[in-house]
Amino acid sequence: RSWKHTAGAYEMWGICSYFLGAPRSEWTRCMESAYDAYLQVPAGRHAMRSVALHQAMVCDSKEAAARLMKVKGDLNDTGLRSALMLEQVGQYYCQAGSHRKGAFHLVLAGHTFNKLGFKRLALCSYHAVVA
Repeated sequence: RSWKHTAGAYEMWGICSYFLGAPRSEWTRCMESAYDAYLQVPAGRHAMRSVALHQAMVCDSKEAAARLMKVKGDLNDTGLRSALMLEQVGQYYCQAGSHRKGAFHLVLAGHTFNKLGFKRLALCSYHAVVA
């Protein structure tokens, strides 16, 4: 329980530092510490929230994609969350100009969606590759 409190404090410290215009290294360190603390306890949802907030603060597509791939490796999830992360990574890589890498991750997301029985989401991922 105290790990969650520690992680929440780091998360808020990072957000406040970002809004106050602190150096990027400070709020990045805070958000990474929050993520690491959330991983100490089984709090995948909270860890994902801290990564999503960090991505919104960074605004760099390639760095956000790399961060999401690290999260995908850290969280042992083969379900819908994994497929959604793959799809988001693919979109980030496409935005960054790495279309081939983005298409690869979108196809992986489509296969994962298809395996889970989400045919429409799989078709959307495949359509994003073709478009």
